[in-house]
Amino acid sequence: RGFALLCFIFFFSSAFIIIPLNFLTTIQSPDFVSYMGIGRSHIRIDLKQSDDIYQRFTEMTASIEQDMDVELYSPMVTSRFKMINNEGREETINIETGDLSLFPLDYLEGAAPARDDEIALSYLNSSEMDKKPGDYLTLIVNGLEKKVKVSGIYQDVTNGGRTAKAAFPFNSRNALWYTVSLNLKPGVNINEKVHYYSEVFSPARVTDLKGYLGQTLGSTIEQLRKVTAVAVAAGMAVSVLITALFLKMLISGDLRQIAIMKSLGFTLNDIRRQYLTKTLLTLAAGIVTGT
Repeated sequence: RGFALLCFIFFFSSAFIIIPLNFLTTIQSPDFVSYMGIGRSHIRIDLKQSDDIYQRFTEMTASIEQDMDVELYSPMVTSRFKMINNEGREETINIETGDLSLFPLDYLEGAAPARDDEIALSYLNSSEMDKKPGDYLTLIVNGLEKKVKVSGIYQDVTNGGRTAKAAFPFNSRNALWYTVSLNLKPGVNINEKVHYYSEVFSPARVTDLKGYLGQTLGSTIEQLRKVTAVAVAAGMAVSVLITALFLKMLISGDLRQIAIMKSLGFTLNDIRRQYLTKTLLTLAAGIVTGT
């Protein structure tokens, strides 16, 4: 029963270390971009709002289409639409339109919109609108009301978590920004291509997958690294300190029993093995439970 406290300490310390460590590993993983509302691609090009944005976007996509190093590319446009909410009032919603099948997301529910009368909502948007796959919402497209069916729900932590995706045509007058995701052919150096596109398509932001994560969540990841380092150090220090104090207390209370064992012929190594075995079994149980 005395080892129950030690088991709890190991349980607490392992959980205290593993939770921030796993979160850091998750947020640094290339797969984490699926929680940022974008599909996995080698390179992403972001073109923000400017006077000649549509012309530059057209020239950029034409240049990428002629690039022999590009295996696959998908131009996307984020536009502002008006929507009729549940109370019958108009409100704005940002919708990303384009071919969503080339760089697909992982959907929590449902699937990507495949027709021009379907839309996918971010988790936060679907929660606030109280919409699920199969429900309908009303958009105002080119001055006319258009009913669209919710095809799926996905995770997104960008733009306040309030985004949507659709496959219907966009209106360049309502466009907020343009993006192009692309994959390069095997053997093409991604870093060199990023540098080349940065010069050719300036002032567009050109990033690879790792660079996009770094620019978007770089400060968060850096702070999380520090928190994780502190958590690991604190967890290890608490475990070592409590274990040392506990064994000291245990041995002090067992001095009479140890003396009897020694008189019966047990060596100090035999006695050490008993305490070591109990401690390691407790450590294993605490770590397994904590994990």
